[in-house]
Amino acid sequence: MYFILLFLLFCWKLDYVLNDNNQDAPLSFTELAKKYGHNCEDFDVITKDGYILKLFHIKGDKTKIILLAHGITDSADSFIIRGNLSLAITLANKGYDVWALNVRGTKYSRRHVTLSPDNKKFWDYSFHEMGTKDLPANIDFVLNKTNQSKLTIIGFSQGTQMSFVMSSMLSEYNAKLNGIIALAPVAYLHNVKFPLSILIPLLLPISSVQKVTDNEEIFKNGSLQTNTIQKVCTQKNVGYEICGLGVIFPLLGSDPSELEPDFFPILFEHFPISTSRKNLEHCAQVMTRKKFAQFDYGLANLMIYGSLEPPEYPLANINVPVGLLVGLNDKIADVTDVKILRDRLPNPHYHEIKRKQCNHPDLVYGRTMDEYLYPILFELLHNFTKS
Repeated sequence: MYFILLFLLFCWKLDYVLNDNNQDAPLSFTELAKKYGHNCEDFDVITKDGYILKLFHIKGDKTKIILLAHGITDSADSFIIRGNLSLAITLANKGYDVWALNVRGTKYSRRHVTLSPDNKKFWDYSFHEMGTKDLPANIDFVLNKTNQSKLTIIGFSQGTQMSFVMSSMLSEYNAKLNGIIALAPVAYLHNVKFPLSILIPLLLPISSVQKVTDNEEIFKNGSLQTNTIQKVCTQKNVGYEICGLGVIFPLLGSDPSELEPDFFPILFEHFPISTSRKNLEHCAQVMTRKKFAQFDYGLANLMIYGSLEPPEYPLANINVPVGLLVGLNDKIADVTDVKILRDRLPNPHYHEIKRKQCNHPDLVYGRTMDEYLYPILFELLHNFTKS
């Protein structure tokens, strides 16, 4: 198992391409929406720093607007690949106006007004820029398009992280939110479980090597590591044994009843996708420094921030209600860390999912989310939006 994990980690340094096996391309978000009974439109959203982001929309009641924010090395697809059980389709079936963003660098958002993805400057970002640039741009676009004043964010994993960044740093955006529903919320990473507690710190020296070699894009489409993962993990039986039992469950928490063998070929047609070296390094800094803080530039901090240490995100500024939904078996968004977050938020609504095996991906990919997750989620939505 650990050989597999280390292989996936260190193959970042390899940049040649395997031959294509002529597999059919996976369905896009728009195609999946249509497959499950909904028309979907897409828009280009331009951030203040020039990134062109794809935003998907399934029409519904404009007074019930939801903005979905996906996790790391993922895209809006995560909210729809479970089909009729997925969050996007469930919301649409209930009449919500569903919008799903795609942050910079993902397969849907690889454009910029001046920069090419081949330019290393394109990849000079972390979840900080997602929170201060990508999320605000999408919120403004949606509210302008719908002529409404507020929406509700539902984020998963890094989607929660960018939401906390935005609402703490750009507190004026709190007036545009009914609230934030945070699925597997990520802010503090003090208690990440083994083996991630060992592997995540390794990202720092690896990132230094990547920076020297100008290798800024991680999980690039067509690269050795991405092709290897997708070729292996989409094999129905072998893929489940290697990628499920050997990687996903040890890393994120074991729950084979929710993430069954038949789902893995679907999952790994859409995941993982590109992110930046700097984004992973920033996540590693949060864990090793035990602070939910801005990027640590070392000696340059004094020039950038006016202090030797990067400032922590001022969570006390988040004055909207925040629903915190956490699984008891989540090895990343550990219950203890989410409680630290809860205690630093002005208006938290904390919920532990009572399924004993509920892990990190169960809150976006679980086979029976309608039983253990959606009742809590829709109660929060009702409470956040009632007059």
